[in-house]
Amino acid sequence: MSTQSVTDGAWHHVVLTSTATAQTLYLDGAKVGSLTGTVQARDGHYAYVGAGWGNEGWMGVPAGTHYFEGAIDDVAVYHHALDPATIAEHFSARHATGMMNKVVLPSGRTHATAEYDSASGRLTSTTDENGGVWRVSHEAFSSGSAAYAHAVGTSTPAAYWRLNERSGAVVRSETGDATDGSYQGGVDLGLPGAFADGDDTAAGFGPGAYAEIPGDVLRRGTDLAVELWFRTSEPGVLVGDQGAPLGGATTSTGGWTPLLYVGTDNKLHGKFYTVPALTTTPLASVSTVTDGEWHHAVVSASGDVQTLYLDGIKQGTLNATLNHQANKYTYIGGGFAKGWPSTPGDVSFFPGQIDEVAVYDRPLDAAAVASHFRARTGLVRGNGFQYRGTVVADGPSAYWRFDESTGTTARSAVADGHASGTYNGVTLGAAGIFGRGDNPSVYFGGSGSVAVPGESLAGRTSLAMELWFRTKKANAVLLGSPSARSRRTGGRCSASTRPESCGAAS
Repeated sequence: MSTQSVTDGAWHHVVLTSTATAQTLYLDGAKVGSLTGTVQARDGHYAYVGAGWGNEGWMGVPAGTHYFEGAIDDVAVYHHALDPATIAEHFSARHATGMMNKVVLPSGRTHATAEYDSASGRLTSTTDENGGVWRVSHEAFSSGSAAYAHAVGTSTPAAYWRLNERSGAVVRSETGDATDGSYQGGVDLGLPGAFADGDDTAAGFGPGAYAEIPGDVLRRGTDLAVELWFRTSEPGVLVGDQGAPLGGATTSTGGWTPLLYVGTDNKLHGKFYTVPALTTTPLASVSTVTDGEWHHAVVSASGDVQTLYLDGIKQGTLNATLNHQANKYTYIGGGFAKGWPSTPGDVSFFPGQIDEVAVYDRPLDAAAVASHFRARTGLVRGNGFQYRGTVVADGPSAYWRFDESTGTTARSAVADGHASGTYNGVTLGAAGIFGRGDNPSVYFGGSGSVAVPGESLAGRTSLAMELWFRTKKANAVLLGSPSARSRRTGGRCSASTRPESCGAAS
């Protein structure tokens, strides 16, 4: 039993690990205590997260089922024990990596100091004991852009242009050649991108420079989203969709929709064309974006509802019928904008850098948008994607991330889906250990549970169980393991069986 209280509403990491003759409890990466004695293998058909049987002997409470009230996240079961170093690594993976700034000898003399880049977290220089300064060059590759690309990929874009070419005229799409585009008018390639220097690159746009991308990707339906990163100090069109070519145009002709643009009010504007057009003013950001810093923009549509996001935060919504008109051409870095609020010009080219453009044939919800925005800083901060890699690398037999937003199935991130569980009376989509928008958790209201296959725990004496939780209420079971047969009914437990009928023990 831990000596510190855990009913403080903060996230806590707990691991119970056992060998055949001993078991050890860890809280927040530190050992709480151990028990010696033969560990009895369970033969339960189901186990329960958030509920279980408790009594005077186990918990000092009356015999009965005790439900957890609070949030639980990232539950993993291992068919082997976890050592202290691994447990500490898992706990630390949630947090930013610590940086060593100085080495001091026992005499008190400074042996060396280190300096880091505040944006990337990379070591930039060290100063030795003689005052010599050693500069450290950037790596050619880092996990920042890789983590971001993974986050985008998990949202299954219809097309994804990273704009990281260093030469040539082809705008390559991560989803295949059929969605490749072309650079026009002297786009400046290989510029520093949304990630730290030395990582992925971006494209620079200006007067007469743009990229044409396949328009049919955008106009497949009325459920869609457009996402990108940009940096500028002046107004201009980021993404344009229109009925006439952009090249050589001196005025707007045909139909046109500047899907995302920076207006003369220095704010981000976004909207898909709607009917009626005149009564649905484009959504605009609350703050200005012409500060020369990188910003993340998303405009998303789900049927008649459109939403604009800036830097992971919703700026507003509008309700109107989406209509792609008879548009044929789609551009990055330019487009027609005549007559639109705070228009940057009849024919406008974007004066700045654009990076990581993605089009989806489905809407992006607030959680996905926030997750993508946060993925950019994955190099120096803990995030859900990197935490998953840390856990999976240690070979769990089942790993429930609790990241579903709908449905009743709790899918395991390993075991090919064969270890899926069932949600019963819980709330999905609660803020997880990395905050809103990055891998949600499940909230238990004091009467629900998640039934998971007991085979994950059964028949083993060398195993480990790990999860994160937060609560303000005592006397509850986080993970209960039932016996093979129901104490009350004598029948097998099932995914729909409630914990009390299975005699779950914490």
